Amino acid sequence: MKFLNRFSMYRLVLYYLIGIFLVAFFLSIFKVISYSPGFLILSLLILVISGYLFNLMFSNLFDAPINPESNLITSLILVLIITPVYSNIYSIGFLVMASLIAQASKYLLTYKDKHIFNPAALAVLILDLLAHQTASWWVGSLYLTPFVLIGGLIILRKISNIKMVASFIFINLVLTTMIGLFNHDLVLSLKDTILISPLLFLAFVMLTEPLTSPRKQNQQLIYAFIVAVLLLPQVHLFSLYTTPEIALIIANFYAFWVNAKDKLFLYLQKIIKLSSDQFELVFDRPNNFNFMPGQYMEWTLSHDNFDQKGVRRYFTISSSPTEDKLSLAYKNSNSSYKKALAELNEPLLIASSLGGDFILPNDSNQKLVFIAGGIGITPFRSMIKYLIDTKQSRDIYLLYFCSDCQDFVYKDLFEQAKKTINLKVWYICSSSKKSTINFNHQLISNQRLSINLIKDLIKDYDQRLFLLAGSDAIVKHSKQILRKLGLRSHQIKTDHFSGY
Repeated sequence: MKFLNRFSMYRLVLYYLIGIFLVAFFLSIFKVISYSPGFLILSLLILVISGYLFNLMFSNLFDAPINPESNLITSLILVLIITPVYSNIYSIGFLVMASLIAQASKYLLTYKDKHIFNPAALAVLILDLLAHQTASWWVGSLYLTPFVLIGGLIILRKISNIKMVASFIFINLVLTTMIGLFNHDLVLSLKDTILISPLLFLAFVMLTEPLTSPRKQNQQLIYAFIVAVLLLPQVHLFSLYTTPEIALIIANFYAFWVNAKDKLFLYLQKIIKLSSDQFELVFDRPNNFNFMPGQYMEWTLSHDNFDQKGVRRYFTISSSPTEDKLSLAYKNSNSSYKKALAELNEPLLIASSLGGDFILPNDSNQKLVFIAGGIGITPFRSMIKYLIDTKQSRDIYLLYFCSDCQDFVYKDLFEQAKKTINLKVWYICSSSKKSTINFNHQLISNQRLSINLIKDLIKDYDQRLFLLAGSDAIVKHSKQILRKLGLRSHQIKTDHFSGY
């Protein structure tokens, strides 16, 4: 996972698509797949060049920044789902028109500058309706399926959206099995669905596209169900049979309906240094913008010479809904994005895609444990500030872990919460070095999270809901400890940023 953290989710998807195309090109040289390597390259060049030119045209027309990764991802998806061109003007024109519609949809069919429909799916659907030529989805082939699957699992590991993808595949296969049993061709139906259909490509690439899919987990499962059902070749309305692109576009309507639609242009008030390498950016909070403590947003910061992680990040909102500010906290690093944050010349950041289910339970009697690792304290800062301001006393333990005793932040707020909402706090440091900060006997040095530590600090741990936030390694380790203690999955909740 450390290797994957070097890439943004967009960049990883881009490399994945390039990899599939290169495999297809290699197989075409040896005639394993029926398409000519020359026509594959020609299709790619037509889509990439036309996509770039159309993107440039629309960005100038609407005075919007160009996202080169988005352009390349769309072009590569199109080249993998539209049959490669042959030496005639009609097939070349079809590719150019698909590129035009896909790029135009990102600027014209939008709400608050965010596109509503999957661009590639919309392009092939419109051309199907106008030109009566459907996409072949040739990426769903016997010889490409192993590579689609292996690369897709890497993508899934990065985006951690296993439930939505697994639900989509499971529902579709269950329905396919039922239909196959009814029609007495079960083996053939399952073979075709798994090995020579776009099921896996849809699951890993298009279903998880962040701008056109829901951001809350229960809504993602409904979204997966819609696409899984409509993907079945037997589904039709009179003489109109559904296709993968129709399934996606209908589901996009649902996602647009349930998603938060705010796009915020935020102006910086100040930068607060929380510790030697942790900072908080404080912005004016726009009027009528509402959120729940613990939720996150996608934060876009355009900057020159950005690295392979790109210009977007997901950060939890560290401020509370009860405050008139909007803030995020981050730990500094060598990434171009973090450097741009630290050197913010123009006091403007774009925030959008509010989402997340990592929130307080509705039942105020539910006993809780917050486990935070490092900068993973931010959702808990939002929750605790909210509870203080709304005068809600809940039974909560906060176990706050840092590698250095000087790195604990928001200590004053947590001390206030001890007095006002009966919060119980333990600061746990893996270093044995003495701290110059007074922790009122709540500091535990030279310790990491362990079974014995939880048993010592929280006697009724088996009656509590545990909320975990921090790095992937910390969250994974914490879950392992809690499962060894006998806690069930419904007693463990983790912070999760959906989409790529």
